[in-house]
This record gives sequence, C-alpha cells and structure tokens, in this order.
Amino acid sequence: MPDTLLPQPVDLARVETAVDALGYQFLAADDRLIMPWPNHRISVYFGQESGLHLTMLARMRMTLDLSMINEVAPVLNTWNTERIAPAALLHIADMGEVEIHFRSSLSVDEGVSTDQLMQFIQLTINTVEMAVDTVLEMFSELDIDGAGSDELRTEQDESDLTE
Repeated sequence: MPDTLLPQPVDLARVETAVDALGYQFLAADDRLIMPWPNHRISVYFGQESGLHLTMLARMRMTLDLSMINEVAPVLNTWNTERIAPAALLHIADMGEVEIHFRSSLSVDEGVSTDQLMQFIQLTINTVEMAVDTVLEMFSELDIDGAGSDELRTEQDESDLTE
C-alpha cells in the first residue's frame, strides 16, 4: 500500500507540507496557519471538540452592519440546509458588526492518510470559495477593494496569527 494511503498522526508541520504541495500560500505561527484570499482568510488549527480535529475556519474580511442581520441569517441558513460543509456561521463582533464565517473540521484522533489530508484541505478551500462567492453575490458590500484594502488584509492576517 502506498505511503499516501496509510493513516499517520497529524501535526502542523504535516499540514504545512500538504498546503504547500497543493500550491497555496500561507503564513505560519506556532499553532496555526493563515491562508489569505482577497475577500476572506482561512485559519487552520487543531481543536478539541470530541477528540482532536483539524479545523479550517474562513472569515470574511469585511463585516456588515447589525441592521443587516435579518437579511444575512436566511442566506446562511439556506447555505447550511443545502450543503454539508463548510458550515456557515454568523458572528456578532464586539462592536456590533456582523461577521460571516465558514467552518469545516476533520477528526484526526486516529491519524489520516496524506491523500485524506490533502483532499480535506482542497475540498474545504473549494467549498469556502464557493460560499464566499455566494455571499458576495447577495452582499456586494463585503467585497474588499479600494484604498487601504491591502493594508487591511495584511493587518487582519497578522492579527489572526497571534489571536
């Protein structure tokens, strides 16, 4: 049996290798990776839910005003009823703005094969991109562009590394 099909323990170094092999850019910290995109970024980290899970949490870069919550919630509910993953989440930030997140996780308690790890990462990236595109179609104000957008992206990515 090829090595790529044998379950092996998962650590951050192995995740970095997989993300790199898939051709994606990332920023690394001691306990997570940040994968930047223009309108969102994905944090990859280990969580303890019901055992050890590799979690990929995408966060839209822009937020909506709290007054939009009644328009956003049905869109995210529809996404969640039509798809298995990533789960669309609505988060109210400290200042009352509405943040949109997308989350997928993979149980790695018993280890996973390289193929499984790479497929999970690639599938999550693909479905997050689809989710972001769906949300942007409905809420174009979440599209980040213009003066200061590059600085905002850099600030968010660096903040996520130390969060």
